[in-house]
Amino acid sequence: MAKKDFSRINPTEKFFGSAHPEQEQEKTEEREQEAQAQKSSNTSKKKKTNSDYLRLDIYDYKEYLTTMAGFKRTSVTKYIQSLIRADMQQHKDIYDTLKNI
Repeated sequence: MAKKDFSRINPTEKFFGSAHPEQEQEKTEEREQEAQAQKSSNTSKKKKTNSDYLRLDIYDYKEYLTTMAGFKRTSVTKYIQSLIRADMQQHKDIYDTLKNI
């Protein structure tokens, strides 16, 4: 079962209002941005089946990946995906050439 995040919910703010309205404005903007990002990622992604996943042996790099993902404050999966995206940008012309062969 997924953990629920209660850090955004403060019952006293609902009753009394925020002690710092400018911080509340920033929080509201952050929530809107997160909602838009979530909405766009949900519409562009399909439900994945087991055949859509790749098996990847990265056991020897587990400590490095968890350390670097923690440093970037993201999951190991998202960290690896960001590395792949960066490599795709760097080698875009080579990939396009090879794909068209």
